Amino acid sequence: MPYPYTAPAKTALPKLAFPVLASVQAVLIFTITLIAAPLPPIDEEFGLATADLVLLQVACGLPYSGLLLLGGALSDRFGGSSLFRMGLWGFGFSSLGAALSSSFEMLVTMRALQGVAAAMVAPAAVAHVAGLYPDAEKFDGAMARWGGISVLGAAAGTVLSGVLTTWISWRWMFAAPCLKVFVALSLRSSLLPVVRGRMQAGRLDFLGALLALTALMSRGFALSMGNEHGWTSPRVCSGCRAGKLREGSPVAPRISAERESHATGRSSATMTAHGDLERALFHKCRGGFIL
Repeated sequence: MPYPYTAPAKTALPKLAFPVLASVQAVLIFTITLIAAPLPPIDEEFGLATADLVLLQVACGLPYSGLLLLGGALSDRFGGSSLFRMGLWGFGFSSLGAALSSSFEMLVTMRALQGVAAAMVAPAAVAHVAGLYPDAEKFDGAMARWGGISVLGAAAGTVLSGVLTTWISWRWMFAAPCLKVFVALSLRSSLLPVVRGRMQAGRLDFLGALLALTALMSRGFALSMGNEHGWTSPRVCSGCRAGKLREGSPVAPRISAERESHATGRSSATMTAHGDLERALFHKCRGGFIL
């Protein structure tokens, strides 16, 4: 069954377009994990406390994970092509800003903006994959490869950032996201299908997205600061309890039930599972670096 609300690219070659999209996804995950290795030189340059290092580590991953579902809804509403383009520009400028950061506050802000932009790019990229593979079986196969590429991106972020930090400077590790943004924007119009908006009615659940992000941040803080403050301390326990907010407000299933299946499409359904996968990957990486 043809995928709705898409128009073919000038060069409709999935074998060329899929690697471009997959490499973008790999760089998004790469950007989350690249901060682990250069923490000592960053600490030495800015003179950071333990809490500052924790904040720096989660500044990108938390907004990315928490805003993925909202990004999927925006992709459905306004179109994957528009969101993909805007997200890439934001991701590129924030990566450049992180490389040029003159203070800790600026670096954390740029990392957070990277996460927000990545949450726009990821669901839009999945929508493009669905446009490249209208057949359900081929789409499932593409998404299986997609998940493996995300894991490779996480591993590459740790290794490559360590090499660049050792031999050049930690600032150069942000060159990879900038370069990838330039390549993706250059090839977008010629290789990728045009994915238009599909949801003409209804409203975006910004409150649900805010609750999900707040709950994820609270739980991430609790897991990060458990060793420092004690796992039974009121601060850590309150963070874990606040994290239950997300479980008490299952935003994605309610949205899917209220709309017809052709309105939400495969993008939102895929991002629901994809978001859980990315959150699990993120917390696994975090456990290895801090806890």
